[in-house]
Amino acid sequence: MSSRGNVKELTPKPALKIAVLSTTFLPDLGGIQILLDWQMKSFEENFDLLRRDFNIQSVMILLPKRFETSPKEICGPFARKYFDFTPNLWGFLRARWQIRRILRENEINVIHGHNVAIDGLLASYHRGTRGAVKVLTSHGGDIASMPEFDYGLQRTIRGRMATKLALTNTDKLVAVGQAVKNLALAFFPEEDIKVIRPMFLQEREPRYLSNKSSNLPHIDAGDLVVLTLGGSRKIKGHRNLLLAFEQFSRNRVRTKLVIGAAGPEIEEIRALARQLGVEQKVFFIGNVFGSEKDAWFQRADIYANTSFFEAFGLTSLESIASDTAVLASNVGGLSETFTHLQDGFLVDPYSPSSICDGLKYLAIAKNRSRLTKQAKEVLIRHQPLNFLIDHLELYSNAVEAASSALLPTLGPGRIFRQTRSQQNPGLG
Repeated sequence: MSSRGNVKELTPKPALKIAVLSTTFLPDLGGIQILLDWQMKSFEENFDLLRRDFNIQSVMILLPKRFETSPKEICGPFARKYFDFTPNLWGFLRARWQIRRILRENEINVIHGHNVAIDGLLASYHRGTRGAVKVLTSHGGDIASMPEFDYGLQRTIRGRMATKLALTNTDKLVAVGQAVKNLALAFFPEEDIKVIRPMFLQEREPRYLSNKSSNLPHIDAGDLVVLTLGGSRKIKGHRNLLLAFEQFSRNRVRTKLVIGAAGPEIEEIRALARQLGVEQKVFFIGNVFGSEKDAWFQRADIYANTSFFEAFGLTSLESIASDTAVLASNVGGLSETFTHLQDGFLVDPYSPSSICDGLKYLAIAKNRSRLTKQAKEVLIRHQPLNFLIDHLELYSNAVEAASSALLPTLGPGRIFRQTRSQQNPGLG
């Protein structure tokens, strides 16, 4: 049960017919795919409880047909619907037409795009959703990669246009942390942004399995292992972590750094390891998921996330569940999740010496033990039921407001433009 109390005590809500749309899902592997899987799994498990208190009439998830596991769609209050989608103009137009038909046939009044683009365009940028509240979630990377920011991950021109069009034509934006909201303010009105921290679901046996073996490279039991995971891009801060590790390991023979990443900077990081003379202490294992990732968390002593920007840091939460101490950036969503020296060690990701200080502190076993024990409270703050209730309250309030509004289906950008044209006819 949620720490927020019994949901039965909540005020009766307007009827909800909800559709969650995503163009990626398992077996695609990544943080947002895993989060969506957890979200839908928890929704199904808690559906009977939540249906009564939020007057939920139906819930469906809209997915591309490549994720269809059965020739027949699942019917009932919690359903999956599929549409044709390919990443080109014709594929987008065909998917948009099919989604419009599904939304109309099922009288959906809340359509939620799981990511800003392309999900956001499909969910919001057509007239098929007229009468429905349009909600998008930003997981950080979609907005952090815009040219207004400099995190080393730049969207294409099409990607920038898609992001801005999606934001212009939506009603509410869910930001997975205050850091994401701060970025979104460059494109979206503050009053229509809702911060909802992501949920964490600890599963005994992950359903997102890796095709790789879970065999680990040879590392002695007495070695101190530092693990980092994530795409090899500038935004992840791997270069500064490697520079810090070189300082840290100079007089520590039995120390290893394991980099589980793939991406455009991986060869540059490999070359830097050779240049620093630490190539024998650094293992490059590529992207890892499922049982292999769990095995690495179990073996690691320190999990290091030194990103210049991280929306929430799913892998840092997973490391807590495995009793692995966390070294995290003091910027972005990680600084919202962890408190320095209480449940993690926070460092300046732009400073190799700061990262090195954190590694030195966490090299002491009693320090790691104290932080990992206290970090269990972090997982409690990310309970699935809290996450679901926050979303349902957002949906209910938005539907109620839309039903009585003069312009119920216009996103903030369109309301602004229509208001201007009404006040100044010459601008219309």
